[in-house]
Order: sequence, then structure tokens, then C-alpha cells
Amino acid sequence: MRLLYIAPINFEDDMFSSAWISRAKALEAKGWQIAFVIPENSNNSIIRNNENFRIFNIKRSSIIGLQGISWERALRLGLGNIIEKYNPDVIISDWNGSSGVLQVAEKFGVPWVFDDHSPPADGGIIGNLQWYHYDKSWKKNSIYADGVVVLTPSQESLVRNRYGHEFPIIKCQSGVDLDLFNPLTRKTSLPIRMVYHGSLTPERGVLDLIKVTEALLSSRFDVILRVFGSGPCLPQFQKMAETSNNYEVFDKVQFQDVPKLLSDCHIGLLPWSSGTAFSTSSPIKLFEYAASGLTVVGTDVESNIPFADSEWFKVVDRGDPVNSIRKGIIELISEGRISSLGNSARLDAEKRFSWDMVTQELHLLLLNLRENDRNP
Repeated sequence: MRLLYIAPINFEDDMFSSAWISRAKALEAKGWQIAFVIPENSNNSIIRNNENFRIFNIKRSSIIGLQGISWERALRLGLGNIIEKYNPDVIISDWNGSSGVLQVAEKFGVPWVFDDHSPPADGGIIGNLQWYHYDKSWKKNSIYADGVVVLTPSQESLVRNRYGHEFPIIKCQSGVDLDLFNPLTRKTSLPIRMVYHGSLTPERGVLDLIKVTEALLSSRFDVILRVFGSGPCLPQFQKMAETSNNYEVFDKVQFQDVPKLLSDCHIGLLPWSSGTAFSTSSPIKLFEYAASGLTVVGTDVESNIPFADSEWFKVVDRGDPVNSIRKGIIELISEGRISSLGNSARLDAEKRFSWDMVTQELHLLLLNLRENDRNP
């Protein structure tokens, strides 16, 4: 079973890239032979280290704002040669690239899947260009796909409400590598170490975590905030760490180092504010926190709501994030069950969040497309 995966991203050593690769590895474990089509001249060492994946390169513009258009044009010109060389049974294409893929896939008679990992998250002119491209892809390209995949139910609601599509859509949320993320066998009881990792941008509400930490310290709670990631808010956290031992701040780390930095923590934080990208994304950080044996406090964005019934996850009001996150943390500390709740989080991760579990519906879709193509 041969699968061609169209991925218009730079495979760096980060969480986003690792999610793409982990999904592919899970499908590989189910019997699929995987080949990636990726941009040429990118730093793709992380994907090239997976020796079982075959790699095809297509040249794409390096100019931000033109990359999407350039990528689709390049696919229209070059994908046919790749199909002839690889002879795939099914193609998966990210929405960014779907225009080029649908024309070539139809010509060669290969079934293909329209795959949406996330709507645009950027603002300003770049964000407007991305939304124009995103809307066009969903309106004109998804209707010709043989299958459509999104990450979450909230993302499905977004596209159905925005575009009026009624065709079947399957969900394939992000998962977590249970062998990579593990809780530390014995954690210290104090200080309580809170953690956030990922992009440090104002839109993600991360600066509220400084206010939360200061409020907890003022109330004489023995806490430390650990933050690691990159973004425009990093200097504010570094400034706090210069004058206080209650902050542990790191720049962006390699993805392979993330599990260790989570393993000795107690409470994972998800301070998302309102926003389409945060409301519809699959909360992969939530799954990593759970697999690492952490309790979690996060705002009530739509992507978090399906997991609100978990006793180890306190979902709080995003309308008043500083006060509600502070109260959620205090409740967890006061209950005195952080250790046992962390154990429950790990068990939940094993039952619900493994890559093998979350890719099963996608695997069945691909199998059906392969069989239907062989038996028209």
C-alpha cells in the first residue's frame, strides 16, 4: 500500500513537524509505505532521518506570501513525474497545494484526500493572504477530493458553517508518542512547577502567565514557572528570570528535549485566548502534558472542551484568564491530589491519545479509497 504525502512545510526539529512525521509513522505501522513531497532547499534533516520515508523535492518560492501560489504551480508542473515514479495508491495533500494536486491526481486516476491541519494563525497582510488562499482551497478544491480530513470537531464546525459543505469529513486529531513522553518516576512535592512550552506570542495569552505567577507568589504559594519556546514575548520572560528564581526560561529547544523538560513538572498551562486557530486546533500540548503525568489548567477554547470531563484537566474562563487560571491552579494545589491526578492523566493518554488510536479512522478511509480504486 503506497501513500504519497504532499507536505508544504519546512520539517524542522519542532512539535509541528514532529506531528506530521508521527502521523506518517503511525500509518506506516498499519502497513502503508510512505513517500513525502516536500519543498526543495528546506532544512529537512528531521524527515530525512526517517530512513523508511522516500523523499521527493519540488522547488518553491522563498518569498513569504507567495509560497502557497508557487507551491501549487510547482505541483501542477512536477507532481505527474513523481506519480509515474512512485505509483501511489492514494495521495494526501494539505489544503495548501490542493489546487495543483486535484488536477494531476484526476489526470492519473489516483484518489486523493484533502487534509486540513489548521486554518491560518497569522495576522496582518500575511494573514489576509493566507485566509484568501484557505477560503479558495476549501470552496473550490475540497469538493473534488475523494476524502476530507480535519483535526477536530470544532474545525469541522468552522468549515461547515463558513463554506456550507455537507460531504463527509473525518477527524484525525494529533496524538502523542507514549514512548517519548513519560512522567518522572518520583517528583518533588515542592515547589510546584508549572510549565508552558511553544510559541511565545501575545495572541496565545502567554504574558498572562507572568501575572498568574506573580499573584500566586504574592499569596505565598511555592511555585516556579518554566517556559520554553520562541517568539516576541520571550524577552519579557527572560527579564523576569533575571531577578527571580521562580522563573525558569529557555529559548526554543529541540523537540527531542521537550519530554525531559516536562517530566519533572506538576501543572501544564494552556492560556489560549479567543481565536479561530486556537479554537479549532488539536491540543497536542494537552496530550503531551497528560502523557508526561501532569495535571492541566487551560482556557475554555473549543478545542479543549471535548476533554473537560477529565478530572486532571481544569477548564477555566478565557474571558478572565489571569484570575481563572490562578484559581484553577490554587484548586489543584489545595486539593492535594496533584500526584494522583497526574497518574490519571498518563492513563488517559494511553487510552485516548496515542498515534495508533487517533489515526485509525484515517487509515480506514485510505484503505477504502485504495480498494474502491482497484474495484471501480
